[in-house]
Amino acid sequence: MNLALSQSETTPFGFTENRAHHWREMFYQLLQVEASSGVLAGAHAVVTSALSRIPEPPLLASDNGDPLEKLCSLSLRDNTVVLKDLRQVVDLIRFHAPQALLEGCWLESVSQAATCHDEVHAFLFHIYSSLAGVGKARALAELYSALLVELGIPLPPIHTWAFATHAALPETALAPAVVQLSLARFPHDFFPETLGFTLAHCIAPAPANGLLSSKVLEKWGIPLTYFKLWERLQAENAIHAKDAARLYLRRFSSVGEGSEAWRRMQRGFQLHQAMQRDGSRHSGMECRVVGVDLCVRPVQGNHRGLPLRMPATPAGMTKRENTPAETMRAQGFSSSRDLFYQLLNIDQFPVVLPKAKERVQKTLRKAERTLRWTRDPYKRFFTYDPAAFESRITAIHDREVTGYRPLEPPPRLTREEYIWGIEQFAPLILVDGCWLQRIAQAGRRQDPIHRRLFRIYADEVGNGDPRRNHANVYRCLLDSLNIQLPPIDSRAFAQNPRFPDAAFDLPVYLLAISQLPETFLPEILGLNLAIELSGLGRVYKRLIDELTYWGIDARIVRLHLYIDNLASGHSAIAKEAIEAYLDGVMSLGGEEQQQHWRRIWTGYLSLQSAAGRFKWVLAFAFLRRFLPGRLIRR
Repeated sequence: MNLALSQSETTPFGFTENRAHHWREMFYQLLQVEASSGVLAGAHAVVTSALSRIPEPPLLASDNGDPLEKLCSLSLRDNTVVLKDLRQVVDLIRFHAPQALLEGCWLESVSQAATCHDEVHAFLFHIYSSLAGVGKARALAELYSALLVELGIPLPPIHTWAFATHAALPETALAPAVVQLSLARFPHDFFPETLGFTLAHCIAPAPANGLLSSKVLEKWGIPLTYFKLWERLQAENAIHAKDAARLYLRRFSSVGEGSEAWRRMQRGFQLHQAMQRDGSRHSGMECRVVGVDLCVRPVQGNHRGLPLRMPATPAGMTKRENTPAETMRAQGFSSSRDLFYQLLNIDQFPVVLPKAKERVQKTLRKAERTLRWTRDPYKRFFTYDPAAFESRITAIHDREVTGYRPLEPPPRLTREEYIWGIEQFAPLILVDGCWLQRIAQAGRRQDPIHRRLFRIYADEVGNGDPRRNHANVYRCLLDSLNIQLPPIDSRAFAQNPRFPDAAFDLPVYLLAISQLPETFLPEILGLNLAIELSGLGRVYKRLIDELTYWGIDARIVRLHLYIDNLASGHSAIAKEAIEAYLDGVMSLGGEEQQQHWRRIWTGYLSLQSAAGRFKWVLAFAFLRRFLPGRLIRR
C-alpha cells in the first residue's frame, strides 16, 4: 500500500477517517513541541488504550527473592524471526528508524521544575541525558541518522510532515513511537508505567528483541558504531533504572499502595516488551502482535475537545490537588500565584497554556518599550554583527568583574535581614533552570542550538545527581536556616502568605515561556543570556563575602559564579547559541537576521521587565519590616 501523500507541510491534516493517516497525524503533531489541548487528550487516550490491552500482570511476590530481579529476568523468548539476507536487515533498520531517532523520548518531560530535585526523577534524567547526548557526547539519534545515510536510506527530518507520511514507513513503524511520545506528555499520571517501561528498555538485549545487535549485524557488514554505543549505555543505564525502581517502591508506607504501584510498573514493563516483539516479528512491514495492534486502532472518545480528566495519582508521589472547577478556572483570569501552581502542574492544567502565552507576550511588550527608550549603554539596542555582539558582551562582563570591591565589615544587611531575603527568593531559585525545561523535546534535540541550551539545563538540574541540583542546593540553604516550606508544586506553596504576590512574577514568566520553546525561541535565547550574565562579577562576589561574614552557606552563589563564567561556562554557551542561531537565519537575508536579533535582545531585556514589580515590592516590604528597628538602633 502506498501511503505517500501530496499534502503540503503547512496543511497536513484532515485524514483522520483512515487509521493510517490518523496515526501519521498523531506522530507529526506530538513532535510539534507546543501541542494543542486536543492533541494532549488524544495522547492520553493512546496511553490509556495501550495499557488497557496489556494482560493483567501477575503480582510477583518477594517471598522467593527480589521481585524486581524476577521481573527483569522475564526474557522475550518468542523471537522466531531470522534475518535471511541483507535486504531484510536494511528493511528492519528502516522500520526501526522512528523509535531510534527518538531514543528515550518518553523520558523527555520526566525532569521538570516540580520534580527535577527528586532522586528517582534524577536517575531517570541521567538515563535520558545519556541517550540524548549531553554536551560533547554523541547522541544515539545522531549516530542512527548517520547509519541511515551510510546505508542509502534517505529520510526527511523527523519532525516534518514529510517524515510522517514517508511511503517507506508504514503506520506500524510509527505507532510505537506515538505511544512513547504520548507517554512523555504525562510524566505524573503515568509515572509508575514510565518507570517500568524504562526498566524494560534498559535491560533489553538490543532493539527489535535482539535482532539489531552488533553480534547479529556484524556478519552483514553493517556499521556498528550506533549499536555498540547502544549496548554500552544499556549496561550503565540498567543500574540506574533498577535503583530508581527500588527507591520509588520503598516510598510506599502501606502494602496496598505499594502493590498498586508495583502492578502499574509491571504493566509499563510489559508494554515495552510487546513493542520489542513487534519489531522482532517485522516481516514485509507487517506487525501482528498486541503492541502495534493496540496502537493503530482508532482512538475512541474526545481527542479533539477539552482534555480528558486524568486518573487518580498513586499514593506516595506528590498528590495533585486540583478540582474540575480549578481546572476550568485556568482558562479565565489567573493571578501569578495561580499560574505558578498551574504551570508546575501543567499535565493537570493544559488549558492554562493560552494564559501562559498572554503573560509572556505582556512581559515582552514591556521589554520592547525598554528597548525603544532606554539610555543605558549596556541595554541599548544595536545592529547585530559578530564583532559588535562580542564587544557588547565583553563590556557587560568587564563592568561586572571590575566593579567588585572586597567587603569592608560589617555588611550592609544584618544576618536576620539576609535570612528574610533568602526566603523571599525561594519561588524563583527553587525553579532554577525552568526556562529551558522543554528545550530538548524529541525531534529537535540534535539541532545545535537546542543541544547547547540542553547542556545548560542539564547542569542546572545536576546532570542526574540530586546533590548538584541547583534547587536542592538552595533547599539545603533553607534547611540550614530553619526555613520550612511546603512542596513547591503544592497549592500551599503558591498561597504561602510569607511571600508577596510579586515574588511569583518572574518564576511564572520563566515557567510560561518554557512551555512555548518554538514560538519564543529567539526570546529564550536572549533571556538565557541575561540570566547567565547576571551570575558574574561584583554582585555575586560581594554576596559571597557578606553571607560568609554572617556564617550563612554561600554555596548556591559560588556555584553560579563558577558555572556561569564567560570563558567556558554557561555565559559562553549562551553566547554561542545566539551566534549559531543568527548564522542560521542569515541565509534568509540581512534584514530578516536583524528582526530575529531584535527579538533576541527583547528577550534579554525581558528579565528586568519580569522582575520589576518584585524589586519594588521587596524594597517596600523590607523597609516596612526592618526600618523601625534600624532607626531604634541608631
